[in-house]
Amino acid sequence: MSCNCKTEIEKKLKVHFASEGEIISGGLLGYGMVLSATVETKPFMRAEFVAKYKTKLGVEKTKKVKTNMFFSHCPFCGVKL
Repeated sequence: MSCNCKTEIEKKLKVHFASEGEIISGGLLGYGMVLSATVETKPFMRAEFVAKYKTKLGVEKTKKVKTNMFFSHCPFCGVKL
C-alpha cells in the first residue's frame, strides 16, 4: 500500500478554498523550514490553487489563493514537534 497523504491534503485544501470560487488547478508546492522567534525550526509546506469565479457583472475571472501550512509533526520522520 502506498501513501496517499499528499492527495488527501490537496483534496481537503480544495474544499477549504472552494469559497474563493471553482478550483481549476493547484496543489502543494514543496517543503520548507522557517526559524521562529524562539530559535526553533518549524517545517511548513506552501500550497497554491487557482480559483475560477464570476464577478458581479458575470465576467469569469481567475485568482490565485496561496497559503502556508505549518506542521505539528515532522513531515519526514513523523516525530511530534
